[in-house]
Amino acid sequence: PNTNSTIKFIIYIFISILIMTVKEASSSPAKTTAATLTLEPCNVSDLLEKDNSSFKSKQQKLAEWGFPGHLTKAEGEIFTKFRAEVNKRGGEFRNTVYSFTYEEGEAYTLTRWLRARKYNLSDTITMVEEATQTRAKPRQHDYYPNAELALGVDPALFNAQYPQLYSGFSKSGCPVFYSKPGRLDIDGIECITTLEGILKYHWHVMQQDYKSRLLAFKLENPDFK
Repeated sequence: PNTNSTIKFIIYIFISILIMTVKEASSSPAKTTAATLTLEPCNVSDLLEKDNSSFKSKQQKLAEWGFPGHLTKAEGEIFTKFRAEVNKRGGEFRNTVYSFTYEEGEAYTLTRWLRARKYNLSDTITMVEEATQTRAKPRQHDYYPNAELALGVDPALFNAQYPQLYSGFSKSGCPVFYSKPGRLDIDGIECITTLEGILKYHWHVMQQDYKSRLLAFKLENPDFK
C-alpha cells in the first residue's frame, strides 16, 4: 500500500510539472544548449504597457499580465534586477533559466520565471536556485535522451498503464498534453518500471521531448514566443 501511494504521488507530481511548464526542432536544435546561441538583450522600455489598459476586459488583462509589452513600471524594474542577477551568477544558474535555449529570447524567458512567482524577485531567485539543485544529477546524464532506457521499458507499455499523450497546440503555440490519472493502473506500473525510472522518464519528457516540440514549432513559426 505504501509503495502504491508513493508511485501515485510521483505520477501526480509528474503531471503537474508537465501542465505548468509553458514555453518551451528537429533533432539538431533539440540538443542546442543556451551557451551555443547568442542572446540579444532587450530594451526594458519595450516591455512596458503602452496602451490604455482601462479599455481592456478583465479576461484580456489576465491573459496579458506579466508578458512582454504589458509590464507595469514596477514589474519592469524587477525584470531589470532579475536580468542583472542572472548575468552576474552565470554558470548553471543561467543555464537553468535558459533551459529551453536562447531561442525563447531574453524577454519571454525572464518574464516566464517572474510570472511563476508573481514578480517577487526573492522568490524567483530562490526558485531558480532550487531548480538548479534539482537538475544537477539529471544534467550529468543529459536528461536521459533514451526514453526506453530511462523507464526500463518501452514507453508505449507505460502509456498503456497510464494514458497520456500530446494532441495539437494551444492558442499561444505550446504543445497540449492530455493525461488521465484516473485511468492509471498502479499494479501494472509496478510490474514494468520503478520510481527511479518514472523520475528519469519525467526528465526525458521535459528536457528532451517537450523541448524538441517547442523548438520544432519555433522553427516552423519564427514569430512564436
